[in-house]
Amino acid sequence: MSIHPQHPLRVFWYQPGRLLNIDANGVIFPHLTRWRYIVADDPHEDCLSASLTKVVGTPMNRAPIPGNAKILVEVGSNRPSEMGYDPFAPFRMLWVITNGVVRRKFLWVTIRKTGIYVAHAGPDSLHTSYHTDGTVHWKLRKQKLSVGTRPALPNISEPILVQSASMAITDEVLDKFQLAKFEDQTADTVIYLDNRMLPGGLHYQVWAVPPFRHSEIPLMTDQPAHIHLVTHTCPWIEVVIYEQGTRRKA
Repeated sequence: MSIHPQHPLRVFWYQPGRLLNIDANGVIFPHLTRWRYIVADDPHEDCLSASLTKVVGTPMNRAPIPGNAKILVEVGSNRPSEMGYDPFAPFRMLWVITNGVVRRKFLWVTIRKTGIYVAHAGPDSLHTSYHTDGTVHWKLRKQKLSVGTRPALPNISEPILVQSASMAITDEVLDKFQLAKFEDQTADTVIYLDNRMLPGGLHYQVWAVPPFRHSEIPLMTDQPAHIHLVTHTCPWIEVVIYEQGTRRKA
């Protein structure tokens, strides 16, 4: 934890019914997962009544929690009506195809303050830009195409499909289609897909999702899916990757 010298803060670790005041040097507890913390500049602040982490000078973003959402609540605590989060911007996710010899970029999703950007490494190099004002552009074969408008970000009212496509992931594709190599570029999340185990093709869908509405995304029932949900951003991002065909034998 970093403490600004002009803002002397007090740190409180607490459980329901218990409060422990420590300094900012960081005391190690054996079961920190059971504790919450607050950083406060007011020594008289009622930490026991707080339900969200507060950082002085940086108020946290809030998202309402639907009444029917299934959430984990600490024993003895009331069910919260909203959650606090600090969005990470930019936030970048990358899916990589490997065959044990080469590593190729398959799909990358970037969330910035200006919008959501999705890129696909297929032969046509499809890119989608979904800007915060709702305008959407496609970039296909180096041509930029306007595809109209969608609800402005981030306060969408329902899940919105940002981009979807299918792609073969065979060794021939990895070798001959000149897909970009993955060379350990910086990313928040890197997910490997191994074509030695997967079928010869994949279909993906990238969704922008209002917080806690992730279960509303329609799922195909005839193809197994890998589902990746990111709550670091608002809206949330849900990526569903379907296996097309029969898996290879190990």
